[in-house]
Amino acid sequence: DLGLATDSGAWPSEGPGSGPSARGAWRVTDIGGDCRYWPPSCWMVHCRGTEYLEARAAFCHQYQWRLDVHGLGITAIEVLCTTALAAYGCQGGPDSAESDGPWARLLCKWKQYRDKVGEWWERIYAVFSKGGDLRPVHAWLTQQQVAEKTISLLDDLHQALEACACIANPATARVLRILRELTSEASALELQEACQLLQEGEGLQQQFA
Repeated sequence: DLGLATDSGAWPSEGPGSGPSARGAWRVTDIGGDCRYWPPSCWMVHCRGTEYLEARAAFCHQYQWRLDVHGLGITAIEVLCTTALAAYGCQGGPDSAESDGPWARLLCKWKQYRDKVGEWWERIYAVFSKGGDLRPVHAWLTQQQVAEKTISLLDDLHQALEACACIANPATARVLRILRELTSEASALELQEACQLLQEGEGLQQQFA
């Protein structure tokens, strides 16, 4: 569900049509959706609140404007790596394929990401499925510094995607770099632009080098 639905006009407090006093529903709306597809900005709000997020401009912009962009990017990486893992047979430990080259490293970094965010999701889902008290899990997630760990896991994924792009054919490299951009808080790449780049088939490496 990539974070559930909200009024796109009322959600942000920055951008076209938003005055300096605009508050934005993002400040007061509870987080929803499958946390396995959350960007770091969602974890920041969940664990530390919107004031903490507001002090981090890139992540604050991501939270207001790029939640679905990130969710789509992570889903695409999941499809790519899950399919490749099934064909590759890389089912050992997280670092078992480090010596097999960039593609094996990407699959291993995806497994690390998947396993860690899956662990957090299981903790949250166990509470909601039984109608329990989320406060102990919330305290545990904050103690675990999940936002910072998500940033680190994504950095590893981005480096692995770029390493694969450097040895791939142009069409594959284009896709890998788009996936990197969609899941980066520092990127300004929009979905329409991503589609155009895929259709045009050129210029991505120069644009994001």
